[in-house]
Amino acid sequence: MATEFPIDPEYSRFVDGQPDDAGAEQPEPELNLDGSNIEELPDGSAIVHMEIEGPLDNEDFYQNLADSADFDFFELDGIALRYIDFAEKDKEARKERDKQYEEGIRRTG
Repeated sequence: MATEFPIDPEYSRFVDGQPDDAGAEQPEPELNLDGSNIEELPDGSAIVHMEIEGPLDNEDFYQNLADSADFDFFELDGIALRYIDFAEKDKEARKERDKQYEEGIRRTG
């Protein structure tokens, strides 16, 4: 009969506390905010105004791709087939889980 444990029973049982320097002031991360305007609020938070064009500012973002002259329908077919393939793979991957779920519902009534 073994008299010694191969692994210390106290191994990984306790979590170490915070290090002594946890209260020390950490250096602030450097932010690269070129071309931005920072507005500090009274509660200490800030609003950053950046010169970035989003979808609301870009009229081409909402363009109907079907009406576009440079739209490639063969590319659209490729994308569609790719996502149909993803959906079929997902159904196949969930097949066993769905059977187990169905069996669980049947057993619980």
